[in-house]
Amino acid sequence: MAFNVHFKLGASLNKLKKPCNYRTIINAVPDVLTRPVGVHRCRVATSTDYHDVINMCAPSSGRENLRMLFPECMKDRKLMSHVHYVDREYAGFTAIQLVDNGCTALWRHARLRPRFSEPGMFGDIMRQLLVKMRKSHPEVTSQVFASTDDVSTYIRGIPVFSQDRTREVLNRKIISRRFKSSDLKPLQLHPSSEVHDMKHDDVMSMSVNSGVMSRLFPEGTIFAHSMNLMLIEDNIPDLLNSINADVFTTTKKGIKRGRHQSTTNNKDDIGQIDFVSASLYNEMGDHFLYEVDLISGNDSLSNTSIDAVKAHIQHHVFRLKELIEDTGNDTGVMTITAGENIPEDLVASCLAQSGLPQSTDDAKATSCVRFFELQNLDSFVKSGDQYDFLTSQWESDWSKNGGESHTAYH
Repeated sequence: MAFNVHFKLGASLNKLKKPCNYRTIINAVPDVLTRPVGVHRCRVATSTDYHDVINMCAPSSGRENLRMLFPECMKDRKLMSHVHYVDREYAGFTAIQLVDNGCTALWRHARLRPRFSEPGMFGDIMRQLLVKMRKSHPEVTSQVFASTDDVSTYIRGIPVFSQDRTREVLNRKIISRRFKSSDLKPLQLHPSSEVHDMKHDDVMSMSVNSGVMSRLFPEGTIFAHSMNLMLIEDNIPDLLNSINADVFTTTKKGIKRGRHQSTTNNKDDIGQIDFVSASLYNEMGDHFLYEVDLISGNDSLSNTSIDAVKAHIQHHVFRLKELIEDTGNDTGVMTITAGENIPEDLVASCLAQSGLPQSTDDAKATSCVRFFELQNLDSFVKSGDQYDFLTSQWESDWSKNGGESHTAYH
């Protein structure tokens, strides 16, 4: 799903004796590291950077998204991608996407080669990019970044985050399954709820229906394809396309349509929407990646909603079986994101019944991701040592995880 986040902070803020930065790290551990500061520069990424960027991909990461994101960066003007150099040596890659009519900067990816993951380097990179963005895109009023549960406590404890209008905007659990095509069982689609494709006009009609918005999108946003987006027309191309991104729905009335027919743009039908899911799929070279986002609002699930969850999961596994047969892939990864109101055991049970139980290969079958929004970019850029401490912990974890992506949730 793309944004693997496994930040693990090893030192408590209250153990710091004095501020730290990328020149000198003073931690709770006895040894003190002092490193020379390399000269960092960055430039806009081009297609000629493809091999340098892709060579940083971790081959064992089933959810690695850099291979599919990089081509998007070359085509989409809303994706600001940069390559970074330290002392003229290639050091890493970052991608920030402008969404919500250009008002929000969403961190999509950031990766440094392990040898350059020294404390403070990533903080320096982020500050330089934010300064650039502030000059070239003055309309940006906030940025959104992801973290895991363990780092969230530290984020809340850092003054620049706790004082300057930083808020948690989203909390999602991610359930992952690796599989072989032969594992997928022939499915009997859930009889009580039919799942239908949504088109552009359906999504627009849904976004102005007050009943559906209050039930399923109380914050006015939708989490899909690793992005938290306002439900506005500018963002719809990021939600669905004719290639690999789709949105699906079930309705309370159980309107009888074919499985691949869309919801009609009818006010009565739109008003009966009780559950929404989104999917994104890509061939990843040696496996097929299929990502599902379950969207259910914040309220406790009713029996009808539980049936809808089962119907959507069954629909996606059925669709996954069709796609993987068409592509000829033998192995795949399926990920499902769900809100706190959707029990993990409900999702796991549905997957197991479809031939996707948790296996020994799914060591981190379930993880959690939290998205934070910071609305004061000036304070973030100027946070200095406070921010350097946080990023030094992130970077330390990157090295432990072999340089995998840890900045955004994919």
